[in-house]
Amino acid sequence: MQFILKNLNLKPSAKLLDVGCGFGRHSMELVLKGMNPVGVDFSKVLVDAARKTCQLMGLPGEFFYGDIRNFQYPQKFDGAIIMLNAFGLMSDEHNEEWIGNKKKYSGTSPETLIPKPTAPD
Repeated sequence: MQFILKNLNLKPSAKLLDVGCGFGRHSMELVLKGMNPVGVDFSKVLVDAARKTCQLMGLPGEFFYGDIRNFQYPQKFDGAIIMLNAFGLMSDEHNEEWIGNKKKYSGTSPETLIPKPTAPD
């Protein structure tokens, strides 16, 4: 998480979009670091698990089921993360569509961190 916080240059309480959040592991860790993440995933099962885990842990958490390309949220984000293999789950065309539309989620200079996947040895 330190890598994310350092490279996105986020301040405490920053609003962060977690694309392909899965069961919320990274979002929950960001909450513990003082951030305000919002997770989006197209797996209803994983979104439900993220919500339940946050509730059980007593953590605030916003998780939404849906396609990031159509995601609507009333506030702008200070940054976005796409962890693990979430970026590669869509076609190149859909990835480009999301990247091209990311300003609708973020301010005038959105910071996005897409970690480079590592190849297996």
